[in-house]
Amino acid sequence: MEQRGKTLEDIAKEYLIELIQRSLVQVSLVDNSNAKFRECQVHDVMREAVILLRSGDLSFSQFLEENSRFNENFRHLSVYSNAYNIFGSIKNSRAHSLCFFNGIGESQNPLTTCSNLYKRFKLLRVLDFEDSLLDNLPEEVGYMCHLKYLSLRNTRVKILPKSMGKLVNLETLDLKFSLVHQIPIEINKLPKLRSLLAYIEDKSKEFSFTKRRGVVIQDGIECWENLQKLYFVEATDSLVKEVGNLKQLRRFGIQKLTIKQGKDLCVSIGKMPHLRSLEVQAINSDEIIDLQHISSPPQRLQTLFLIGRLEKLPDWIARLCLLTRLELYWSRLAGIHDLLKVLQVLPNLMRLFIYEAFSCEELHFEGRISETEGAQAHTLERPKVDDNTQWSIAPS
Repeated sequence: MEQRGKTLEDIAKEYLIELIQRSLVQVSLVDNSNAKFRECQVHDVMREAVILLRSGDLSFSQFLEENSRFNENFRHLSVYSNAYNIFGSIKNSRAHSLCFFNGIGESQNPLTTCSNLYKRFKLLRVLDFEDSLLDNLPEEVGYMCHLKYLSLRNTRVKILPKSMGKLVNLETLDLKFSLVHQIPIEINKLPKLRSLLAYIEDKSKEFSFTKRRGVVIQDGIECWENLQKLYFVEATDSLVKEVGNLKQLRRFGIQKLTIKQGKDLCVSIGKMPHLRSLEVQAINSDEIIDLQHISSPPQRLQTLFLIGRLEKLPDWIARLCLLTRLELYWSRLAGIHDLLKVLQVLPNLMRLFIYEAFSCEELHFEGRISETEGAQAHTLERPKVDDNTQWSIAPS
């Protein structure tokens, strides 16, 4: 349940931090660039205690493996690939969540042995196909009216069925590393959607301007008033205007931006008071990103990625007091002066990554930044000590 001024995600994070502080949950992976928790695990002792407490509850959770016997009363069902035959025999399940995992043995499409999924799992709220060999999402998924979370991450799915427009309770649609490129217009009708995560990286390419590709969404996204995460989408003349209506956005990533679309995007960004992460990529490495016209930048912005040519560093960046991470790619700025001014006035900036960001051959840093010669890529980091701490710079 949301509290005033806090989202469900904010409240969940507070609970997680409290569990960590009480040593009930351990942090197993931290993103060094922004200090965010990427992976957590339950302490071994706590895990045994939970298992002991839930041992008398025969309807809590089940891991379906090769020799398992299915119980239709379990509310949370995890299915390994070597148990797909057993999974296909399920007639009526009361499960609220269904997750697929690759187990020992030959992997296969999880729906090969199980048709009419919606008839077998009428109460599903979570459906997670991540890392499975799923290559087609059937139209019947639109009948799962209780579904809140759907993950097709790292699957082979290319096309989303139009019936998904009926999933009026869907809050999260995760398409990262799937093959989906076009989002059907029916998805625009989902009023409770909070997260649309979608992009694919070409693993055959080395780091390049075109390594990552976003998705195309259709005009008319006014129903997404609850959307908090939208990345990455390809820019259109209408999208850069319409996105300004998504006033709850926390994270936004847009690609293939043209110089003509820059002013409209600036107006839209100025309407996003809750924005914490912004990534803007030009249509090609020669196109100028025109973001000079943001009069009221989002004051909660913590991370900013600009990918493309800049005539100059936007002036409003110096007003982002909460900014902790700034990354510039292919910017081709004429000199370091504007960047130095930003480093001097942003108290919380801890990381600056630059890749082909300057057209000059050498960069010379003075004062609080240690001197270096320019290279293709550099990472600048400042220790969390005090305002007088000297920046350090190293080739990446």
